[in-house]
Parts: sequence; structure tokens; C-alpha cells
Amino acid sequence: MWDPFTFRAITKLYGHNTSILDLTLNDERSHLISLSSDKCVKIWDTWTYASIQTLFDKVCYRPEDRLTAVHFDNITNTILLTSRKINMWHFKT
Repeated sequence: MWDPFTFRAITKLYGHNTSILDLTLNDERSHLISLSSDKCVKIWDTWTYASIQTLFDKVCYRPEDRLTAVHFDNITNTILLTSRKINMWHFKT
């Protein structure tokens, strides 16, 4: 996490085992949502920098078994994941 005003690192978030592909925010709850290349989605608290929840997408996507992006929809409280199609995860926090 970087401070955009001082250009200095605030903290490091540890928890993913592979590279991060995409990030999105849930501004209402101050959550950062990250997607890594092993199809792991982590939800982070941006006040405490703690990992709140870890989710794994176990669906096998054809022809390539990978996800490409993550988005959070505030209206439906849904995480949207994309591969060759859009996948929705409904969750309560």
C-alpha cells in the first residue's frame, strides 16, 4: 500500500502465493479486493491492513483455466470475476 501524497510505502499486504492480476475497491466498507493468478480472491480491510476473507474459484474454465479481472458492484454487493464469461459471487460482509 502506497501513500499517494508522500510516495512512500505504508505497509505490505501478505497472503497471496502468486502474482496479483487485478484490484478493486468496496468504498462503502473500506475493503480492497485482490485477484491473483491462482484464482484466489482476498478481501482486505484498508484501515487495519488485515485479510478479512479468502475465496478460491474452483471452476475450471475452458480452454484456459484462468481469471482476468475482478470488479465489485456496490448496488448488488457482488464480486464480478471475468474469464471468457462473467461470473458473479454474492456475499454478505
